[in-house]
Amino acid sequence: MPRVQTGGRFLAPPGRYFPGLAWEVEEDNLPGAAEEEARKSGAWAKIIGDFPGEDGRFHPNFRLETLRQAAERVHKLGARIAIHSVIPESIEMAIEAGFDSIEHGTMLEANHIVEMARRKITLVPTMVIREGILELVRGFGLTADESRRVEIAVKKQAEMVRKAVEAGVMVLAGTDAGMVAHGIVRREIENFFEAGIPGEIALGAGSWSARAFLGLPGIEEGAHADLVVFAKDPRHHKEELSKPTFIMLDGRQVSPPSNR
Repeated sequence: MPRVQTGGRFLAPPGRYFPGLAWEVEEDNLPGAAEEEARKSGAWAKIIGDFPGEDGRFHPNFRLETLRQAAERVHKLGARIAIHSVIPESIEMAIEAGFDSIEHGTMLEANHIVEMARRKITLVPTMVIREGILELVRGFGLTADESRRVEIAVKKQAEMVRKAVEAGVMVLAGTDAGMVAHGIVRREIENFFEAGIPGEIALGAGSWSARAFLGLPGIEEGAHADLVVFAKDPRHHKEELSKPTFIMLDGRQVSPPSNR
């Protein structure tokens, strides 16, 4: 099986995320819970930064100072902290609090990009779930203007991701697996290509750049032998991503190659 780095359970306030998917913690308990999850995993903690309220609008789940304390405690362990974030307010708080990674960042704005580049905060936009997001918000009972705000942001997301890359923000390929099937990361890489991102960066977002970000070695002496081989260079032929000719995981051939 692939090597996994986990952030443990998502952390959210009571009633402020999908039932059963998060460890529900009160505001004052968030820093300690983040530390506990990071300690268990030795790598990450993840916080749910916002969620729709009863008024039909998205709201941040935690205060800035609470997020800052959570980040500080996780970082003291040598671990990192990520945030599920849709709206500008939670993106801004995550940046200010010193988070390492922003997941989704659906309503990312130009000023966020500048600060993320300056502070070296990574963006995992999960563009592959754009249609899924729109389906979800239709079932949230959002107000008409809030639904429209989400729809506009989803349609602009590829453009904002390209601008983030141009500004020097590291972007990585994620799929929000669970909401969609596992094993479809190549579709997210294709989304990067379609957003106008150079092939080297697009492919790296789901391979060597992601490995380096997670502290895993590349192709070097003594490293795990993890290889995916294509007939043509996928940096210039993105259609090759769906048809690898050879896959090796930890020195063992995976057969037959997946076409997902």
